[in-house]
Amino acid sequence: MRSVFAFVVVSLAASSLACSLLHKSEATDAGATDAGAATTDAATAGPPPTADNVNQVARFPDETDMGNASAKIEDPKVTARAAVPSGAVVANLTMGTPVVEMASHDTFVLCSFSDPKNAGHTLMGWVGKEAFVPGPSPSPKGACPAGMDRMVIEDQPFCGKVCTTDANCPKGETCSGRANSYAAGGALGPEKDTCTVPAPGTTPSTPAASGATIVGVQQPPGAGNSCPAKYVFASDKMCHFDCSKSPLQCPPKSRCTATLTNPKQPVCEEQH
Repeated sequence: MRSVFAFVVVSLAASSLACSLLHKSEATDAGATDAGAATTDAATAGPPPTADNVNQVARFPDETDMGNASAKIEDPKVTARAAVPSGAVVANLTMGTPVVEMASHDTFVLCSFSDPKNAGHTLMGWVGKEAFVPGPSPSPKGACPAGMDRMVIEDQPFCGKVCTTDANCPKGETCSGRANSYAAGGALGPEKDTCTVPAPGTTPSTPAASGATIVGVQQPPGAGNSCPAKYVFASDKMCHFDCSKSPLQCPPKSRCTATLTNPKQPVCEEQH
């Protein structure tokens, strides 16, 4: 009887173990399937919703695409602006605010985010790269280019041009920005007027150069029809931005075309 009882106990234990392993295998398979589905969903996630202010935010032909990466603001208070370096304020973002990184230009990142005043709406704006680095902003290294000064907006250092009128600014920029001068150790100096790229729809106080209605698309040539770096002289006698690397290099309200150059070279052209 003892041997038969032992056999029954062992058989029941083996059956229980096999059943347990079977359930664990099924759970593991299900978990793997769910994880795979989650990975697929994340990989196929589309771009963020079109921002309500998409036509009021400045874009640049030399932007770097950031692939709509998800991120969070790491500073207590960050100002998103319609243009950089010191354009009009779009919204104030607080630490932990989720954003979508769309593109970068110089030391700034173009982000899409929920309107802090109305979560049902989406806005976009430029913020400093330091907004994504926890802790105090590091002291900038090196000197600014000739004619520019070290400035700062909410802990974001940048090299800006101090101005009094639009005539002091490079072509395509206006004297419409405000920023503090940068003092030793990161202290804020006096607030000053600075040159900045105007957001679409704004009107400079002085007329823009002929053909320069969209920032970065085209500009008048220099002596002997010379063009600055990254620009190509075209059949309309203007210097157009080179978009041969990607049509996405052209800002909104412009397109990449090869009809203006000979030999055919893709350049940005305004769309009317």
